[in-house]
Amino acid sequence: MAITTEQLETGILSEVVTRFVDHKKSTSKRSLLITFDGHPAWQAIGSLLIRNSLRRQTQTNPSTEDEAYLPNASAFQFCGNMGVRDAARAAATTVFHALKKMYKADPKKEGFVLEDLKRHVEEKYPTRMYDRSTLALGLYLAKDFGVLQGYRLNAPDDTEVTWFQVGDSTMSMPDPETEWDRTMAQHRPSEATLSLDVDDIKNDLNSLPNHEALLTDLVAPLRDKQLVSVAYIDLDNFKHVNDEHGHLEGNKCLEAVVGCISGAVSRKGRLYRVGGDEFCILLRNFSSPEAAATAERVRASVDALEPFNGTTKVTTSIGVAASDFDVERFADPALLVKAADEAMYVSKYTKKNRVTVWPPSDADRQLEREGRERAKNDQTR
Repeated sequence: MAITTEQLETGILSEVVTRFVDHKKSTSKRSLLITFDGHPAWQAIGSLLIRNSLRRQTQTNPSTEDEAYLPNASAFQFCGNMGVRDAARAAATTVFHALKKMYKADPKKEGFVLEDLKRHVEEKYPTRMYDRSTLALGLYLAKDFGVLQGYRLNAPDDTEVTWFQVGDSTMSMPDPETEWDRTMAQHRPSEATLSLDVDDIKNDLNSLPNHEALLTDLVAPLRDKQLVSVAYIDLDNFKHVNDEHGHLEGNKCLEAVVGCISGAVSRKGRLYRVGGDEFCILLRNFSSPEAAATAERVRASVDALEPFNGTTKVTTSIGVAASDFDVERFADPALLVKAADEAMYVSKYTKKNRVTVWPPSDADRQLEREGRERAKNDQTR
């Protein structure tokens, strides 16, 4: 029986959300393809990744059907289950209220764990009964609203926030319930296509501002100590497209990628071409988590493209750096761009097709060094 695209997406979200809520587990692409056999589930999954309703589980291999998905906050809004939707909204807004109180009580505290949140709720709201699982769900959803300055997930499952910092943006949220509804409305599917017209993409590709323009555009906001983030994007496997299929196909590849970036950024940032297959996005008033979320939409959008000529899969390695991490150091535009570039190379040499926020962890830096060494050895063979 034929179903609409909206019904298919709702069904996929329902599967992913139900498995997450009931079993605290991700849902594999393989199981979704089997469940929705006969329907274009692959395309629907790609659309949901682009819209940031789903995200890939960190520990999965993005190049195989064994990859798995976890729900982002908007998945709960559009999964078709009103009970789950209302429970998610209640859990998240309760946590938002508590986070504001926690920030006021100790704005300089470097980090909290779930038990800190639970203890605070019990102390501040003694007449309300919130079990640990409800608060864990609310905290998991909070990561998608930019109210956490930083967080860690319980790898390899990624189903719970095990440590977090409360961001300054928490205090600018006038009403958590209104913020939830506003953010959910932004994730509704749009009838208008996200990609540009083909001729517009070609024009954009040929006239995009360059590296020098990026540095120039960064001078004023950094001088005025405004919050600004840079996402540095490098294409994975693009050289194979040029070498195996020629420069004409390479240009088509670049045009497709620019279309993906334009759609994912949605006019909230400015795109620059800083190399043959390297791009940067300038995001004003974007914190690290917000810029990382935008970068993740870019990554998912490009990853959803079909392999070029059916053989070469092009993905992106992205690095993100925000000026507020070190205001004095990043008053120099070149150093901010360099930090984003360094984070990009961590993505490139660890697993590709990922987003890394500067500064990378010591573990990721070690993986980068090992990846560079492997690449160097492969070139000398």
